[in-house]
Amino acid sequence: MKKVVLSERQQFIGNILAFQATWATCVLGGSFAALLLLPALAAWHSLLLKRHEWRLILVFVGVGVVLDTLLMHGQWLRFDHHNSPLIPIWLMVLWVGFATTLRHSLLGLWSRPWLAVTLGLIGAPWSYWAGSRLGALSIDGAGLWLIAGAWAVLMLAMAGYWRWQRTRGVAL
Repeated sequence: MKKVVLSERQQFIGNILAFQATWATCVLGGSFAALLLLPALAAWHSLLLKRHEWRLILVFVGVGVVLDTLLMHGQWLRFDHHNSPLIPIWLMVLWVGFATTLRHSLLGLWSRPWLAVTLGLIGAPWSYWAGSRLGALSIDGAGLWLIAGAWAVLMLAMAGYWRWQRTRGVAL
């Protein structure tokens, strides 16, 4: 079988579109739709994979699931009709979708930590707020502030990881 070769621009735009489709599917369709989407997301992302990327995705998803599970147990994130000790599957798949952007459409952020932190401070709470407006979850003002702070730290950590990898000669 012939390997599909995409230009950098096609990869960049495709990665953004794949994440947006993942967000909409997970937030609007719930866990069943998210599980149906997951193989398609994995197949698409396999065209973009860089060396050792799955490891980064798994670590990032693990951190995200723990973060949101803690917020859920603290009652800052609430999900109707959800009794599991972990966050809903749709939110786990959304973390997978976001993690696929780290070495692609978000790659340019990591050399600018202030921009990465700003994205975390503004973009993350906006995303959770939008999800709450669409009925996927409930969140209050304190939860939004906690998410903003946690995501700012998460994005700063990712920028630090990128810098550390660069000093070791590892290209992200």
